[in-house]
Amino acid sequence: MQFGADFQTLIERFAPESDTPVALAVSGGSDSLALLYLAHEWAKDTGRALVVLTVDHRLRPEAKQEAEMVATLCAKLGHTHRT
Repeated sequence: MQFGADFQTLIERFAPESDTPVALAVSGGSDSLALLYLAHEWAKDTGRALVVLTVDHRLRPEAKQEAEMVATLCAKLGHTHRT
């Protein structure tokens, strides 16, 4: 997948060092999952590593399941995940 200059510029603005992983916060909601998939494709194309972080805030009963779902998805995609 080819990424536009806008996404590349934005990511490099926050993570300019090409030899370090990019940290990405993913809650499990649809918007953050979309960002995860976009970043995953970018990471594949650029060879950058992603470290995905999810907070289980325990404010809703679903929070634990959402964090576990993100962890499972990250394992399938080949990215490090921390809750």
